[in-house]
Amino acid sequence: SSSGRIMKDRDPTNDLNSSNVSRLGSQYDYPTVFGVNSGYSIYKNTQDASAGWAKVPGGLKYASAGADWVWGTNTHDNIYRCKQPCSGSWHQVEGKLMQLDVGENEVWGVNSAHNIYKRPVDGSGNWQQVPGGLTHVSVGSHFVWGVNVHNSIYRCALPCSGGWVHVAGGLREIDVGETEVWGVNSHDDIYVRPADGSGNWKHIGGKLRHVSVGREAIWGVNSAHNIYRCNLPCTGGWINVPGALMEVDVAHDVPIGLSVSPPPSPSPPPPSPSPPPPSPSPPPPSPSPPPPSPSPP
Repeated sequence: SSSGRIMKDRDPTNDLNSSNVSRLGSQYDYPTVFGVNSGYSIYKNTQDASAGWAKVPGGLKYASAGADWVWGTNTHDNIYRCKQPCSGSWHQVEGKLMQLDVGENEVWGVNSAHNIYKRPVDGSGNWQQVPGGLTHVSVGSHFVWGVNVHNSIYRCALPCSGGWVHVAGGLREIDVGETEVWGVNSHDDIYVRPADGSGNWKHIGGKLRHVSVGREAIWGVNSAHNIYRCNLPCTGGWINVPGALMEVDVAHDVPIGLSVSPPPSPSPPPPSPSPPPPSPSPPPPSPSPPPPSPSPP
């Protein structure tokens, strides 16, 4: 079914800096910046912001955008997808997910029971359960990574059917790109390693609560909801980005985030002059595998 108005909308004017922003690749000339503000209203813009913000009917708490599709979940964990360029023709997808991630060919997600599901990114077929239990999942170009309720880390090579390999360390949130996987632990320390799991976790200076991998930059937000960007290869040269976001997610090197509150005016917040201090300790290992979860979404 199609839902043009998923939740009650609010209409903040010029709510540019408090948006859940998703930009795709520069090869797209239609509006490819999507935003969800603290009222769950959705906005879109062109990448150079020349078109101005246009409201997209509906309401989402989490959005993930790809080249051809935007997916999202609302506060009831209902799932929606919209064909690019999305103008509000949201189609509800059966099932419930608390978090999802759009990849090149598949969308992956986890529900409130930590069950893992995937399906083709165009919404065809059905949800296929993948054995295991995760609280956060991310699908990259060649691997799927995730963390469970104990902050244990797992990876699975695509096409993944549940052959999870435990990776030493403990992370609360994780995001995988084409060549690297980034994550943050319970102390907001930042770590990176190759996406295939080789090598070791490398600590990156700074403190972030949420991190996301783009094609050309790493994006993240800290506990104060300040937004930072670091050009690849990133070694900790964090640049403050105006605005305040609770989370951020990058697709094709562009951010998607969920705002905490709209700013009182379009003016950006003051920059943070220095990056947060590094923490040298590596994440602790967690050996237990994720438990299988048989129930459907």
